[in-house]
Amino acid sequence: AALLNDQGRVTATDFDAARLTRLAPRAAQASAEVTVLAFPPSPELRFDGVLVDAPCSGTGSLRRAPERRLDTPDIAALAELQGQVLADAARHVAPGGWLVYATCSVLTAENEAVIQAFTAAQGAQFTPCPLKTPEGGSAPTIRLWPHRHNTDGFFAAGWRRAA
Repeated sequence: AALLNDQGRVTATDFDAARLTRLAPRAAQASAEVTVLAFPPSPELRFDGVLVDAPCSGTGSLRRAPERRLDTPDIAALAELQGQVLADAARHVAPGGWLVYATCSVLTAENEAVIQAFTAAQGAQFTPCPLKTPEGGSAPTIRLWPHRHNTDGFFAAGWRRAA
């Protein structure tokens, strides 16, 4: 929201209503205004930018929360769900708009495999869009590692929708 410099609006939706209740205090803390929509959003809605914070295994946060190791998720099922969420979100991107897919996972099955399948399915409708890297460059994907970037592990990929 801060990156918009009062030049846009932030709209959020999530199938997990509890996550959205935690959003309001965080947005207020950042002096950001966020509109919350019921899930799923109306099919005709289009946005200039869509960020998919995909449900994931959380393997990127194991350093901070090692007890998660006891909860071994079904990675194949998660990857399938992630692909569905990404494809559903893509339908809401306006022509010329951008789409970003992000996880707090460090697993290839939840990241590169999901975006490769999405890119193949979309054809020329979505083209990879470089993202800024922590090192100051740009790349079609970004991966943050706990041991290298002193943060949780994260992954992100971006696309631009054809105009």
